[in-house]
Amino acid sequence: MAAGIVAARTNAIFTKLDKMRFDEDSLAMCFRKEFEWLEKKLARISGHLYGAEDEDSKQSDDVKEWLQEVGDICHDTEDIMDLCALVPTTQSCLGSDRFVRRFAMGKRVKDLKQRVMSAIQKGSQLSDSWSTRGRDYSSKRRSEIWESNLPSVGIKDKVEDILSLLEDPSVTVLALTGMGGIGKTFLMRHVYDRAYERYEKCAWITLNQFYSMKRLQCHLGSQIGLAIDEGISEVRGSEVIHGYLDGKCCLIVLDDMWTTNSENSVINNLISRFGLPGGRHSTCKIVVTTRSRILFPTMNVHKYEMELLSAEDSWKLFCIHAFPKSEGNRPPKYLESVARSVERECGRLPLAVKMVASSMANYSLEEEWESKLKELLISKEPILQILKPSYDSLPQHLKICFAYFCFFPKDYIIPCEYLIHLWLAEGLLTPSYPGEDEMDVGVSYLLQLANLSLVDVTGQSLDASLSCSVHELMMDLAIYISMENRCEFTPPSLLKSCRRILLAQQGMDTDAISQSSLRNQKFLRTLSLSENSKIRNIPENLFDRLRVLRVLDFGYTQISTLPKSVGNMQLLKILNLSGTKINEVPECVRRLKYLQFLDLTLCANLQRLPDWIGELKCLSYLSVILCSETLDCMPKGILKLLNLKTLRSAWLKLDFEENEWLNLKDVSNMISLQELRISINDKLCFNRVEDGILARLVKMRHFGLWNNVPQKELDKELIFPPFPATMKSFKDLETLHLCRFSVPSWLCLSGNLRELVLTYCSSDYPALQTIPNLEVLSLIGNQTCTKLPKHFGESRGFSRLVQLSVQGFPLLEEFPALEDRAMQRLKILKIWDCPRVKKVPDGLEKLKTLKTIECSGSYGGVNELMERLQEGGEDWNSIKAYNPRVTISLLNRLKNGSTVAMLL
Repeated sequence: MAAGIVAARTNAIFTKLDKMRFDEDSLAMCFRKEFEWLEKKLARISGHLYGAEDEDSKQSDDVKEWLQEVGDICHDTEDIMDLCALVPTTQSCLGSDRFVRRFAMGKRVKDLKQRVMSAIQKGSQLSDSWSTRGRDYSSKRRSEIWESNLPSVGIKDKVEDILSLLEDPSVTVLALTGMGGIGKTFLMRHVYDRAYERYEKCAWITLNQFYSMKRLQCHLGSQIGLAIDEGISEVRGSEVIHGYLDGKCCLIVLDDMWTTNSENSVINNLISRFGLPGGRHSTCKIVVTTRSRILFPTMNVHKYEMELLSAEDSWKLFCIHAFPKSEGNRPPKYLESVARSVERECGRLPLAVKMVASSMANYSLEEEWESKLKELLISKEPILQILKPSYDSLPQHLKICFAYFCFFPKDYIIPCEYLIHLWLAEGLLTPSYPGEDEMDVGVSYLLQLANLSLVDVTGQSLDASLSCSVHELMMDLAIYISMENRCEFTPPSLLKSCRRILLAQQGMDTDAISQSSLRNQKFLRTLSLSENSKIRNIPENLFDRLRVLRVLDFGYTQISTLPKSVGNMQLLKILNLSGTKINEVPECVRRLKYLQFLDLTLCANLQRLPDWIGELKCLSYLSVILCSETLDCMPKGILKLLNLKTLRSAWLKLDFEENEWLNLKDVSNMISLQELRISINDKLCFNRVEDGILARLVKMRHFGLWNNVPQKELDKELIFPPFPATMKSFKDLETLHLCRFSVPSWLCLSGNLRELVLTYCSSDYPALQTIPNLEVLSLIGNQTCTKLPKHFGESRGFSRLVQLSVQGFPLLEEFPALEDRAMQRLKILKIWDCPRVKKVPDGLEKLKTLKTIECSGSYGGVNELMERLQEGGEDWNSIKAYNPRVTISLLNRLKNGSTVAMLL
């Protein structure tokens, strides 16, 4: 696994060298020839890395040692390059500083060259040994054991679902997706056995990453009774197969398709190369099992995603395999507690449950079970081997990104934005074309990981709402990979050299930090002490030697200031102080000229930002949301942040007058901004916004506008003035929050808009259901609306809507009925503080995608809708009859602001 990480690091160095090649005003230019030499030699090492990656996971100590050595060389090369880029030669020429720096760097470069030559020599020797063994691309897979003699658990309904889909004339290609070991092949085997007699011809083809199409064509032919000469070409073979199967009622299973491609060309080409009949009305049914979640819209593909076992089914499956000889497959009472603990470590992943349970079938002593539990708690390597193929199939750039999930605790909702900034700080994001936004690159990487069932992404666009979660076994895999690459999750020993130390939620106190060897980790790049509530002070000398640190996370500790030595970390790019006790941005931060990300979220004591904030020239992300109520104005210095893209704050109060604070005219000049929320407070500001003063902010993606102009200053007929048409220039707008406006019809043509929040807005809603990509709609605080527009429920309306929230509508009486195929993707419906609403929308019960309904009364009251949604109520019965898995939450908000919830 380490080989892939190291290969990604070398690729990052090549990208950095390309950027530095054009930076004439840099100390790095003094070592141009040396860096070009390093580039060539690292390219040679990269060739050996691919060979190391093909080796077994249980590599020899020599290979592991060599990979560790190459990894250290890559990290040290990046550190030298970054340090060289810090001070331009024009400044260094003014004194002896240039000579001192050049001498120091020259010594490090010379040492690095010697280490590179040594690594090349060792790599050549190792590659000679493993190349002679050749490669075994056997398609035999542990995860596809067919155990027909054992009872199945938790798949009966799934089998019926798939058989039903295969009988649907509109379904010609069915994709079974899910993470490795979840039982895709096992399930499909049961389906295949049940369906075999219903078709004229059936075939089961097991693919792998290195399949030969001609061999697979011959294998298919042997199963359907068609002789295919091995001597004919692949093209001729596909013609023969197509001619033979066309018009026949057949079932073809293509098991275990591997791809990291985000387009539909892979499955299109695969089916075409086989020669399988396709088309909407084809009688040939094709089932593909794959770890990829990618949909293929140009073909009539239906996706069926496999889910983990329920807790009950997981325990039942475990007992079947662990206690096959006991009555009813029940464990002895003295073993039940420890057996349940062992089963829980399997994460409800079917193959992991089977494998661990089967390994315990011959053990009956409690001590033996306790020993197995300890083994699983310390190392889950046997289980991780199930998931390893998913990781091995990733391209190098995704392997190293996947390892970064270990930065967060288990069972944690991971903020995708922060994760991508971590990738960016380590130089892991490579744009595919000049000018591509690096954050967009990060999103594409994240979606590729999600498509391969390695992570679940929730949210609509790259803002605070976009988050992801990782299955606990996938998190174990990320931790396992990271530990192979100098990442530690406990305080390191004096002799251990680390690149990343993640001590989140460790409960360490200030004394423990002082006594640790953290300050000796001079090669450390990432330090996270987040969510340690006992940490109140940071030792002043902690950062004296941490000169190459890129990421420093103190989020949700109890610190109130930072040591001055933090300012010496010239390469620091991420500083997370969210949820701390600071009451001002520490002066030492002023010296962090390369800082890109500063998070001050939930710093309740923070009163204002310093005017010198503008000296942080590289800052692209600044969050001061949920801080002191006085922090609704920004200092003028922020105008100097030409790279600032995200300014996340409370509603910024903007005037038009010149004063010490940021005003409307200032904001109009911040043309790099992509996220902003502002409040306009007087008629002059309002008129200037209408005239288009903000139209230059064409890169805006997440925008909020609050009309806070006193009503007496507006025309009486404009209680809700229209959102200005000059905002049409925001063509990339993804999220929009409007307060006290009417919604213009032109907004319905916004092709990129994914989230729309309307607070205290006019009841004259236009045809919002026609916004092509809208995924979240929130309607909040309407005091006059009695009925939502009928067109909200029209057929094919809200085609991509995932969440609908209606909150604070005291006069609203009913929702429009949902016509056939309206809101076909809706997952979440929230109805809060709408006391007159009597029932859920007609047609809601037929939505198979629906997962959650939330309903609240006001101040302890229970309205008629809540009574109908209680267990046994009319709406409860109709919804559960169609979709028994829907979660219904009834919330009672009390007068003191607390909430009581009941889940049904």
